[in-house]
Parts: sequence; C-alpha cells; structure tokens
Amino acid sequence: MVLMGIAVQAFTVGLSGAMMPGPLLTYTIQLAYKKGFRTGPQIVLGHAILEALLISGVIAGLGSVLAMPATKIGLWLIGGGLLGWMGYDLLWKESRNPALSLEETAAAREEAPSRPGLTNLHPVGAGMLISASNPYWALWWATIGLGFITKSLEYGWVGIFLFFLGHISSDLVWYSLIAAAVAGGRRFLAGRAYQALLMVCGAFLLVIAAGFVIDAIRILQSVIRV
Repeated sequence: MVLMGIAVQAFTVGLSGAMMPGPLLTYTIQLAYKKGFRTGPQIVLGHAILEALLISGVIAGLGSVLAMPATKIGLWLIGGGLLGWMGYDLLWKESRNPALSLEETAAAREEAPSRPGLTNLHPVGAGMLISASNPYWALWWATIGLGFITKSLEYGWVGIFLFFLGHISSDLVWYSLIAAAVAGGRRFLAGRAYQALLMVCGAFLLVIAAGFVIDAIRILQSVIRV
C-alpha cells in the first residue's frame, strides 16, 4: 500500500507540473500540429530517458549523502515548501483562469518565432534537449525531485522504480492527450473541467506538502532526542 502511494503521489505531482504551460507543452503542440499524434509519446520518451539518467546519476553519486538525516530534513522542508506553493498557485490562482482552447493556443503558436531547426529534430532527441534547457526542470529536480528520491530510496530500487513510473506516466498521459487533441483539431478540457482538474491537483499537492514537512519534523525530533 505504501509503495503504491509513492506511484500515486509521483503521478499527481507530475501531472500538476505537466499541465502548466511551458516549452515542452508548446513544442508538443507544434509538432503534433505538423506530424500527428505519435509525436506526443515520442517527446515523452526523450524526456523520460533524460530523467532516468538524472535519477541514476544522483543515486550513484549522492546515495550516502541522501541517506543522512540532515539531508532528508533539508530536502523535505524545501520540497514541502515548494509543493505547498505550487498547490496554492493551482488551487487559488491558476484554477480561476479560463483555459485556452486549442484554436487560441495554435494562434499564439503562430505568432511566436518559429524554430525550424528544433521542429526538424526527431521528437525523442528534441524532448531531451528541451527538458535539459529548461531551468525550471533543473530547479524541480534539485528540490522537489530530490525530496521524492530520498523518500523512495527508503524502499530500495522498487521505491525508485515506482516513483519514476508514476512520474513518467503522468507526462505520457497528459502529452498524449494534448497531441491527440491537436492532431484531431478538437478543444481539450476547456472551461470548468480544466479548472476543476487544476483544483483537485492543487489540493492534492497541499496534502503531499504537509506530509513532507511532517516527516521532516519527525526526523528532526528524533535527532534532537538522540
């Protein structure tokens, strides 16, 4: 049950991040508009390869450091704080904004400067390149991502695998839906449905953030007692 909770939390947090507009979402819309649905899963595959390499490198180089109580306390407090901020932003700000239709998004895309060199890359390679060049992606993994890794490591490689599976599944589901909607020329989660989904994700992020902070406080109390 606890292990499945890791996957569920990773999926929800990943979905909350994937739903926010960013370079990867913009590129998915661009390429799906030109080449069809299959580009969505291909972009996520490139994104997944990069993140798998990152997670493996972090564990291999910082495994003993991540296991230290001081590291856990620091990462979980920082991660919990950022998750709380993300949850607040989704629940009380972003959910009040009307969702853009795909027609409006396509119009915004056409007004933006074109990057033919990037759109001519294979979607897998482009997914890796865009992810690596996004500073928010690096910031997420340096804070929230590391917090989840330290929690998952308590259950060994099974915990890490379930965290990665849940996280990547959220990207695959969302970007595949976006690619399918763009390729089919349909509106996607417009209006209240989209806003309601953002509110649910925001509330769940607040719950996870509270769990991070509570766990950090418990470890701190045990260290003080010793």
